[in-house]
Amino acid sequence: GHLEVVWSGLVDPRGLAVDWITGNVFYTDTGLQQIGVVTADGIYGAVIANSSLDQPGSIAIDPTAGFMYWADSGLRPRIEIATMDGQSRRQLVNTNLVKPAGITIDFNGQKLYWSDTALDKLERSNLDGTQRTLLAHFAVNVHPVGLVLHNNSLIFTEQNYVGIYRFPLFSKAATRIVTTLSKPGGIALYNASRTTGNLKHYITRNVKLFEIYILPYKQW
Repeated sequence: GHLEVVWSGLVDPRGLAVDWITGNVFYTDTGLQQIGVVTADGIYGAVIANSSLDQPGSIAIDPTAGFMYWADSGLRPRIEIATMDGQSRRQLVNTNLVKPAGITIDFNGQKLYWSDTALDKLERSNLDGTQRTLLAHFAVNVHPVGLVLHNNSLIFTEQNYVGIYRFPLFSKAATRIVTTLSKPGGIALYNASRTTGNLKHYITRNVKLFEIYILPYKQW
């Protein structure tokens, strides 16, 4: 497919999230230690958070409520929340974390899910960080990275055995469903009810990037 550069000048972009109401693209950059937003056409962009960030990675947004959530896997690993303009920022989870990697929102259940690739864990909490629950602690070196929720299952990428796994919330067992990948990183799921219609889905790989690429919509 055709790749279009919409925003450049970045050092190590890690996370992407699309506001399905406005079409704006939110990103994290570990190299620049910042969170930014850019219009889908790349005409306008702004940095919305650049203080007290170490290694911001996965990011998830809730445009109906006006909040964004992200994981920081730096020296003080944590999961944070702020309004989508970067204000009212606070930490939701900052204990018993080592390398929080993937983060995703359950809009129906009003839950926040995340993976810790160093502790081999999947966890969740309420959107305000309360009622933290351990869902899985893998004992066979399964390192969950990117994370999405689909049909009561967590779908996550994994970099040790290399592939994509499905983890049904009610069975508590993960099954590898894709095996033909090399170092998969972030993953996103297309939802027809939450899209502007011009973007399909994103999968990022654990490589050093210098620009953000957006794959134009096409039928898969």
